[in-house]
Amino acid sequence: MKHYWNTFLSSFKLDKRFGYVILADVLFWLLMTALFLSFASLLESQGQALKGGVTSTEQLQQMLLSSPEKAGQFLGELKWFMGILVGGMIILALAFLFLYSLKQKFIWSQILHKEFTRHRYWRWNLLHLVVPFLIAVFVLLGLIVRMIFSLTKNQVIGGAGILIVVTLYYLVYSLWAKNFTHHYKVFESLGHTFSEWKEKGKSVLAVWFFASAVIFLLFCLTYLLNWQFIVGKNTNLIINMIIWVLFLNWLSFYTAKATGHEHEHHNGFV
Repeated sequence: MKHYWNTFLSSFKLDKRFGYVILADVLFWLLMTALFLSFASLLESQGQALKGGVTSTEQLQQMLLSSPEKAGQFLGELKWFMGILVGGMIILALAFLFLYSLKQKFIWSQILHKEFTRHRYWRWNLLHLVVPFLIAVFVLLGLIVRMIFSLTKNQVIGGAGILIVVTLYYLVYSLWAKNFTHHYKVFESLGHTFSEWKEKGKSVLAVWFFASAVIFLLFCLTYLLNWQFIVGKNTNLIINMIIWVLFLNWLSFYTAKATGHEHEHHNGFV
């Protein structure tokens, strides 16, 4: 137990690589937010143009029935709007996939002391096309946990159950991403992940336990802060996002260290 405790404490000894990782994560989310807001603004402007001053369903029906020409024009504009909607959603999804894969390649190159190059970058996209199936499993698990914990009628306990499931998901993902960085084969890396869990089960469970305790304490602090100072919704959202960015990236470093690869490449974090 002392070994696991010492590993946990040493996981907070982070060097400049952690700063680079946080910067990459922040830039990614800022860029995706800018793209999403730009797309939402475009849809809003196109929607206003499509309505053409019509403010109710009744007015729209009267306009369409009164003039076949206006009806044809409206249908043409509606097709254009739907094309923008569908095309924009596809572009946003592809942008998220490509940029997220690029970010994760950079992050794990930093964690495992590997050179960051374009080599095999596209395989990261293949990995993240499969990851949603893993997410679906944990979403189902989260729903079951939430249903069970809801019987307690305690918001804190229910929230703790969800945090534990989210931590477990990202732990599994981190192990998968770490092995993928070494092998660059999606399902072979997943197999190595399960094998590693079997071989180093106590170390992995220790990471899950300590990481769950950390995120639970952090969100208890934010809950108390919000209760004490009545923090606004936007401020609370920003605080929560900062916590998740710091926590998930720290968990990636901690997972690599606890399962041995960090020591193999570099003795310690500093």
